[in-house]
Amino acid sequence: MVQHHYYPSLGGGQEYVKLLSEGLVKKGHKVTVFTTNSLTNEDILSLSFTPPFLSRKKKIKPLKERETIGGVSVKRFPVKGRFYSFNNIPEMFSSMDDFSDYDVITSYGFNLLSSFKACRKARKQGKPFVLNGVDVLVPKSLPLPARALKWIYDLSFGRYLAKNSDYIISFTEDQVKDYVKRGVDESKIGIVPPPLVLKDYSSKVSESFLKRHGIKKGDKLLLYAGRITEHKGIQDVIESLPAIRKKVPTIKFFIAGGDYGYTEILQRLIKKKGVEDCVFFVGPYKAREKELIQFFAAADVFVLPSNMEGFGIVLAEAMACGTPCIAYNIPAVREVISDRKNGYLVEDKEDLKNHIISMFSKPTELKRMGENGKKSVERLSQSAVVSNLESIYTKLLKNK
Repeated sequence: MVQHHYYPSLGGGQEYVKLLSEGLVKKGHKVTVFTTNSLTNEDILSLSFTPPFLSRKKKIKPLKERETIGGVSVKRFPVKGRFYSFNNIPEMFSSMDDFSDYDVITSYGFNLLSSFKACRKARKQGKPFVLNGVDVLVPKSLPLPARALKWIYDLSFGRYLAKNSDYIISFTEDQVKDYVKRGVDESKIGIVPPPLVLKDYSSKVSESFLKRHGIKKGDKLLLYAGRITEHKGIQDVIESLPAIRKKVPTIKFFIAGGDYGYTEILQRLIKKKGVEDCVFFVGPYKAREKELIQFFAAADVFVLPSNMEGFGIVLAEAMACGTPCIAYNIPAVREVISDRKNGYLVEDKEDLKNHIISMFSKPTELKRMGENGKKSVERLSQSAVVSNLESIYTKLLKNK
């Protein structure tokens, strides 16, 4: 497995690769992850089109170069620099010159230099290469030069990946269509959704949790969990909170996630809107961490106002705890939320505001949606998803 960031780094992609890798180990396979010594893009010296043009926003203590996590062998390599998604990882790239210890090479991420390098070197050595290409699209909020760079990438490195990957994994049917548009034979594209360890999720909430976060009887809880960055759309909820609070006066909006350089902007917006007393930042939590699961379970409604998602695994996590969801009607997300069954899909900020108000006024409907949500995520059990991936690898090896 080739993945830019890995545990203890937090994020949907990191958790996805971790659960797949550990699931394969449970089935008797040996798995090695090639990754970086970085926790987030914020701790890498980065060049960009916007000021400051060269910066490193955070520093971290060095991670172990070699360790075993959950039975998975993890090898970390230093990043020399970053230009958007193009990380220069020379030691990792040179290590790819010898893939003799591995039967199948899988790289996570379409828009990554590491995927291009892994594909090229696997092809030279006659090893099956699987692209876990769930990020074929990029946020519209990127500056114009970055979007132009993406266009150039699609015509060069991206075209190479599309043509030379032995198999491409997507999360959803929407992503399959994106690859078919790029000339990929649909027969070599499959869907492997993010897995969940369903037994880790519960709808129970402890009294100590409620007390710890100042949640009182009668409070209405709205939750967001994920990275705190512009394209996640948290600002859309905050801008609507004054109007929402007029209809739902006891609402509390909890934001769980790590800061990706956007928290300060949100805090200024919160102050401007006069909602300081009902918005709470509770910090980042590891996936499946008990405190985060308690947040999912305690929430009356989970909101994901993002304008781009690979899948939206947090929606499935909320549903596993019996919490109905609301999100923008975008590719990938609409394959997790069945509109009006386990949540709502909305079209714009005004629609989002009106549906949040409506959801809090219909407790019976919330309960029905929560029960439907639990049933809808059963297909995402770790065992079922990993078995699907295992069958893909088996067919590839037979064909080589």
